[in-house]
Amino acid sequence: MSQVAVHILTTEGPVAIQRITEEDPGVSSVICLDGLAQVLPASPAYDAFVRRPIGVIERTTGHGAYRMDVSARIDEGRSWQLAAYIAHIAQQQETSEEVTVFATGEVDSELKVRPVERVSLKLEALARQLDALGFNTEKAIILVPENERDAPSQIGGVPVRRVSTASEALALAGLAAPTSMKVPSGNIPERESGRRVPSWAILAGVVLVAAAFFWIGGDFARWSSLAEQGRILDLEQDMAAVEDTFLGGWRAATYRKWRNVTKPRIGRLDIDGSTLLAEDAAACADKTALEKRRMTQVYTGTAVVCSVEIRAVSDVRGRVVIGRLAYWPNGLGNEDRATRVMRGSHENSGRTWTLEFAQLPEAGAALRLVIISGAVDINGSQPWYQDLLSAHINSAAFAAARDRLQRLGFDTHALDWRRK
Repeated sequence: MSQVAVHILTTEGPVAIQRITEEDPGVSSVICLDGLAQVLPASPAYDAFVRRPIGVIERTTGHGAYRMDVSARIDEGRSWQLAAYIAHIAQQQETSEEVTVFATGEVDSELKVRPVERVSLKLEALARQLDALGFNTEKAIILVPENERDAPSQIGGVPVRRVSTASEALALAGLAAPTSMKVPSGNIPERESGRRVPSWAILAGVVLVAAAFFWIGGDFARWSSLAEQGRILDLEQDMAAVEDTFLGGWRAATYRKWRNVTKPRIGRLDIDGSTLLAEDAAACADKTALEKRRMTQVYTGTAVVCSVEIRAVSDVRGRVVIGRLAYWPNGLGNEDRATRVMRGSHENSGRTWTLEFAQLPEAGAALRLVIISGAVDINGSQPWYQDLLSAHINSAAFAAARDRLQRLGFDTHALDWRRK
């Protein structure tokens, strides 16, 4: 039995992979919260990460469906993949050496480790919680992608290692790189049958399939038109009305799956933020004298924060990035509405938010940036922003709003900043 304990690095702190269990290959792989019957939103991405031909787990372990339990919520990005890969491989090997692994990184089809977002914030969160985790720091390691040149050499005595491949990560964790298992193709014996299928039965099947496509085609055409116009709320309401009719739920569910299959791939979303500081409020007026400093999740300095600049850019062509930046002078969600909400300015493959504070941030003041990305810009009313901008990221309200958009083919990211 493996003695390797694996944690996913997140901006909220490390999340333990508690257990991985094999499931019936006919079902989808899922990520569940702390052993509960609660499937996390990252589950579809995990299923794709596991299953052939896209995923890398099945071709290594020979099994195509798993349940992975984690100690806390993880988001819908791909930075959990390196930790998940290590945990799956560790489960296949017997080790007597106890090792604790903290990891973040995306793993591609060639088992290379790709860059991910906000690694510095994840390492800061780990540093704050390290003492409370209660493990042997001499038998622990932190793994980050190779491009993180500014990563510290150690955190609390635990070495930080940059890796470019999954095999490097396994070696540093004390695990052997597995040999990929091959699934036979082209030599599956045909099932013997005592009789052939009549031609009339084949024709009847073709007619039934054609009728089914004709039956659902009207809904699909109408919903596709609404989606192309960016009328996402109208699309959601139209599908909700159809779901109350005979077999309407199946048609709506089929269309949602189609939207998620055809949406632009997630790729990498680069988010960079800066705070512009001055000695006092009066000095904010002199733009040339402001000190520009990289934005961290929590600002602990004594200087006045005059303004912030945040830029989000996607590396995927055809992926539209939109969002809102909300300012809460008295703390996130402590008022009925944010004092300021900004759409941001459009740029090539992304968006920029520049907020000059009319009410300077004091202790407890907070910002929440919500980024929504998909194939089209969203036009019209957007009620989901109310919960996305005011609810805690781990709350049920935030998760419901995020899941609502995901069902319509959009990905949601959130970034918080506050002044301590």
